[in-house]
Amino acid sequence: MFALSGCVVIVVLLAQSGEWDLGQPVFSVGNFTWSSAGIVSQSSAGIVPALQAAEAEFRQGMERRGDVAQARTHFLKAAAMYELLYRRHPNVAALANQLALCYLLADRLPQAIVAYHRGLSQCPSDRTLRDGLRYARLLVVYPMGRDWAEPRWFPEPYLLGQYLPREGGLLLALLAWGGGWAAWLMERTTGRRVWRVGAIGAAAIAVGLLLIDGWEQKQMAEWSRKPLVVLDSDRSTFVRTGNGVDYPKRLETPVPRGSEARLRHRRGKWSQLEWPNGLVGWVPSDKILIVAPEEVRSVP
Repeated sequence: MFALSGCVVIVVLLAQSGEWDLGQPVFSVGNFTWSSAGIVSQSSAGIVPALQAAEAEFRQGMERRGDVAQARTHFLKAAAMYELLYRRHPNVAALANQLALCYLLADRLPQAIVAYHRGLSQCPSDRTLRDGLRYARLLVVYPMGRDWAEPRWFPEPYLLGQYLPREGGLLLALLAWGGGWAAWLMERTTGRRVWRVGAIGAAAIAVGLLLIDGWEQKQMAEWSRKPLVVLDSDRSTFVRTGNGVDYPKRLETPVPRGSEARLRHRRGKWSQLEWPNGLVGWVPSDKILIVAPEEVRSVP
């Protein structure tokens, strides 16, 4: 309810200010801006009918924002359509953005966070996705007390991907290494110390980039072994010491809806999770959403 009300207020204010014209296929909420034309140009014109149907449901939700139940129904229908489109075109950041926005307006915060993570896994340098994920994380309500006092998140496995295309770090490392060799040859030829300094600097840059690339590969392997999950929990969901309600609670406060953890093991209908603050415990498997479903097979 809070997410829907907050997003609708922002949308209405932008519409009144002229920054969001509901008659045009251009969407802008805060720092989020995209358009159907941009989506089509990034993929193929074949998605136009499906995209128009999804946008029609989205507009129906906006027009019925006075009735929360009806608006959510339309936003969820739009989300289902964008989900199908995104599965066909996972490298289109605008689709991931629109999918996440529909979930936010439908008060499906965990699904929105998952959508942002999925989009960033394919388009790590997209600023709109990053801004959207930060905004969605602000909507997660953590209980008072020391159990969840300081929200934390796992480090992203695509550090260089925020600024470079895929394999860009390795390419830059090779260029820097080659530049270092060229500078070393110039120093040997001319005897000028400035070339030696340049060779050392280029070599240091190359080594640094290789170390970062190696760290990213390690993080990706860790994410494959322990997939990221988002809690779609309620007030009756607690972290327990074992895989069942008969086991004692690890904490006396329920799991925050929308919090992020890693999947370690599964046993029956329960999953063992690890949170960024070091907490390890069990929750029902039907209370988690896995960011990368195809990687679950690697989890025992």
